[in-house]
Amino acid sequence: MDVSEKNISFSYTKFPTGTFSVGISQDLVRPIYNFILQDQQLSFHTRGFQSGIVAPGYIEKTCRHTIVSHLKELFFNHCVLGFVCRQMHLNRITMIGEPELADVYIDPENSARFDFNYAPVDPTLPRQWKKLIYRTPSRKGYKDLDKQALSFFEEENKTMPNQIDQKISPGDWVRFSISLIIDKKNRCELSHSDILWIKIGTETINKDIAAIFLNRKRSDSIISSHDFFQNYVSNKLNAEYEFIIRILDIVPYEYFSFDLFKKQFFLSTSQDVHSKFIEVLSTRNDITQRHEIVTSVLNLLINKSIIMIPQKCIDLEKENVVQSLRENPDYLVFRLQSNFKNLVTSLAERQLKEHIILDALAHAEGLSSTDQDVRAYLNLMQKQKNLFIRSCLHPKYMTKKFRSPKIISSVFVCAKKRLTMLFISLPVHKCTKKIVYM
Repeated sequence: MDVSEKNISFSYTKFPTGTFSVGISQDLVRPIYNFILQDQQLSFHTRGFQSGIVAPGYIEKTCRHTIVSHLKELFFNHCVLGFVCRQMHLNRITMIGEPELADVYIDPENSARFDFNYAPVDPTLPRQWKKLIYRTPSRKGYKDLDKQALSFFEEENKTMPNQIDQKISPGDWVRFSISLIIDKKNRCELSHSDILWIKIGTETINKDIAAIFLNRKRSDSIISSHDFFQNYVSNKLNAEYEFIIRILDIVPYEYFSFDLFKKQFFLSTSQDVHSKFIEVLSTRNDITQRHEIVTSVLNLLINKSIIMIPQKCIDLEKENVVQSLRENPDYLVFRLQSNFKNLVTSLAERQLKEHIILDALAHAEGLSSTDQDVRAYLNLMQKQKNLFIRSCLHPKYMTKKFRSPKIISSVFVCAKKRLTMLFISLPVHKCTKKIVYM
């Protein structure tokens, strides 16, 4: 099946083997290629030519391999990655693990194509999964839980800022578009822009990057050639790009949005919000009730579903699990356990099944990620002094701690992370909507 956006096309097959291709049109490839030749002409030094007047044909012949490698990385980062994530979801492609880049074809004077392979899967889910019987774990009856929830609610209502005049501050998440300028004299930009998020850091070493965004407001535009953005597109060529940055949205660090919280968890009243906070604050064996509920619902769905996973995919996921464990200081202790390999295998299989089920349910229910979904997710990651709110996220699907500054694709949080916050919330909501907290 073929799908296309402006200057980018997408074609795919599902069974028996999963493949898809992303095509980049000449209208994107040729302008960038011409810009690179002009840019290298000004900085290229070689015998027989004066500095700045090296013949473009000589540069094209001498540096073609380097330029092509640069173009592959640039188009993958700036055009392909976000587009692929969107199309996989829009076309309801359910896969095991992640897609693999198989090959790249590029003609600098014409077009480019990126070919991917993936492992398709067609899970058998329970037809009436919304009616599955689920018993919620009991909450702790600590007397101060209601007071903590009420106190948090009142405090955050007092700090609600003016959205219209809001300026970017340290710790905020900022959504922005980025476009490459291909004619510096006339400020002409490439006919493609990517949508990204960045967390404004507070560390001294990142002050020059944070300064680009600090005190800016929604709809502000910035022109920058900072190395931070240069490295975002590619680091294979010393090209001096300029970028147009447009501020689209801000998720503040200093306050918690209850509107986003309600939307994320299908809440309608203040009492619903209060109950959800109690669910988060109530713990047993250092595990929150929210964590127990999500784990139990996923267990229920896994036990009622039929999912066949090839051994090759399990082996690849085992490598990811081990790599993640190596980042834990206690890895050597884990490694000495007699059943370590069996535990890794079980965890790899479970993670793959959870991802497949969530993707399949999302496709069946017609769920899609929006900018508001991303804002709701990041809203839970903010406000450091109220860390318990992060427990609303299931620990397995929490985005790892971001090192500031961190620039990520707008789809990384939702599509690349499998829209887990939204997709987990739906089955949990359906299976537990009749729960009454006593």
